[in-house]
Amino acid sequence: PHNSNASFRFSINKASKRLKVDMEHLSGIAIYNTNGQLCVAVKAENQIVDIELPNFNNGMYLLKAITFDGKSGVQKFIW
Repeated sequence: PHNSNASFRFSINKASKRLKVDMEHLSGIAIYNTNGQLCVAVKAENQIVDIELPNFNNGMYLLKAITFDGKSGVQKFIW
């Protein structure tokens, strides 16, 4: 089982429709809607992922960040 105790920071810029995630040893992120459907999955090139989300609807989402050693953290955000 994966450890769910990894912490990360993220920021949202709705004007430019961007989401930025910062986490040590980041291997990727996944964004889910409240129905549990995967909306976006991105592999990380380094400890910061900065992605554009041009087609996101307003609402609540779950952001999951995963490290190379299998730890993960989940935070809610509103778009």
